[in-house]
Amino acid sequence: MNEKIIASTNVPALDSAYVLEKCQCAKRPSAVSILLGIIIIIVSIVLIIIPQEGIVTDKNFTSAFYMFGLLGSLYGIYYLASKSRQLTYQPTGSKVAYRQLYFSLDEADQVKDFVSGKTASLPKASTQGGVRLRAYVAQDGSMATVQVSRYHELTYELQGAPVILTGESAKALAEYIKSNK
Repeated sequence: MNEKIIASTNVPALDSAYVLEKCQCAKRPSAVSILLGIIIIIVSIVLIIIPQEGIVTDKNFTSAFYMFGLLGSLYGIYYLASKSRQLTYQPTGSKVAYRQLYFSLDEADQVKDFVSGKTASLPKASTQGGVRLRAYVAQDGSMATVQVSRYHELTYELQGAPVILTGESAKALAEYIKSNK
């Protein structure tokens, strides 16, 4: 297998901040999200304008239109400022998606072998299990960042540092996730 596996020496938890820092990823604006935010703001402005045009004369309805218009405008601005950004892998421009996969405790060694590059396949995932694989995966399969946790005393404990996969291992994980949606 010709892949590159890079592992951290400390044991941070895998989250979007880690992926942004270590994996050549960035948050870029998503066109669909920007459009949705603009639509929310436009609808909110229309709700504010309707009472001013005299279309609604009841004071209770007028207050409701103003309130929903104001709240909608604020939510639209918040949405544009924070929710309209998509995590992308910079070298390829591919969107990065977060997934959690669960496996039984019997399959823990197989999952660890996949993460370490010893095998090219994962066992069948389930909806819950004693082993959790957290992954940020580029949609084109060019990069994946994974971390294994094991269920112990009502919580999942990290079983090692996040690992960045590229090459065949990343492609295999991306295909596996697509087939297990």
